[in-house]
Amino acid sequence: MDAEKLAILAEKTLEKDNSIMVVHQIINDYDLSRGGAQRIVRLLHTGLNDDKFSSRLIGLSSSPTQELTQAESFGFSSVYNWKIPFSLYRYFRKNVSEGDVVHAHLFPTVFHVSVLKQLGLLPTCTFIYTQHSTSNRRRNKWWGRMIDSISYKAYDHIVGISHGTTSSLLSWKPELEEKLLTINNGADLNFSEPISRKSSDCKLKILSVGRLHRSKNYATAIRAIALIKDVDFEFQIAGIGPLQKDLMELAKELKISDKVKFLGYVPDLSDTLRSADIFLLTSTWEGFGLAAVEAMNASLPCVLSDVIGLRELIQTDGHEGYLIDPENPQEIAEKLKLLTADLENRNRMGLLAFNRSKSYGVGEMIKKYTELYKKELVGSQ
Repeated sequence: MDAEKLAILAEKTLEKDNSIMVVHQIINDYDLSRGGAQRIVRLLHTGLNDDKFSSRLIGLSSSPTQELTQAESFGFSSVYNWKIPFSLYRYFRKNVSEGDVVHAHLFPTVFHVSVLKQLGLLPTCTFIYTQHSTSNRRRNKWWGRMIDSISYKAYDHIVGISHGTTSSLLSWKPELEEKLLTINNGADLNFSEPISRKSSDCKLKILSVGRLHRSKNYATAIRAIALIKDVDFEFQIAGIGPLQKDLMELAKELKISDKVKFLGYVPDLSDTLRSADIFLLTSTWEGFGLAAVEAMNASLPCVLSDVIGLRELIQTDGHEGYLIDPENPQEIAEKLKLLTADLENRNRMGLLAFNRSKSYGVGEMIKKYTELYKKELVGSQ
């Protein structure tokens, strides 16, 4: 037995002797610029490494590992590469022991791991999958429904990141009811005190945050902005993605290029949130509004889509923010115009939003996951 294998064996023995539970977080990638699921997994990974847990983070495709310990990227250019199951199998043989927890995130990671387990190629572990979205295109196709059935079958627990996500999956797959539970996503709450914004001669800033993807529905947001272009403000979009060129052309076509500013990927949003006045999110679907919670924590009144995964953030429409039809530019424009015209109302709603954000801290999310993991640890002893 070579030195590397001896070291791995010694590490596993030490972990078991000290009742340390090893959790393997497996996801398509953990690149922060890709979306909310990646951010959540990284927060969970770093929050788990203590005297009771040892977390390992695995990304199937190329992912930056800086500032992360016990993180590994397989480096594939596509998460659909046919070689991935073989790489996962080798990883499991080398690093995973009976009694560990395997925690999968996103499709097709959920499918790759499920197939290996159902083929009897993986050790006896607890298998957990976190459902990060309320919908997917596979549900509308017969082969997609078959793939989803295979994907979910192998898991002992399936976690929805919001009550809306859980209820959506339960409606789609009622047979999963006994496996399902909800653990709300947690956000980095960078602001410990509410922000009261003052009147100034500067332009108002309406902010949106998220990947430039069709689900975020930025085209409708830009059309709504065009309806109130006579108001003095700037619409900032923080995020990158394949639709940027199309969205820039739409802004040009609507003659509002001077009002729409593409910020690109912003690693630390604290200053951007602090300098904004209103937060806008017009997604057609969301698993959980992570960006919205961070905006609420920055005391920003929010204009959010009235869709599963977002509506539960606003306890009362018109208090912490407004819920809107994401397909109705006129309605979106009306709510934005109301907020741009009334600083006192913005601060009132912003304070309520700040207080609401305290329900979604990352500490509470990690606590709930550790309780789930510990339940499995006690059950295996």
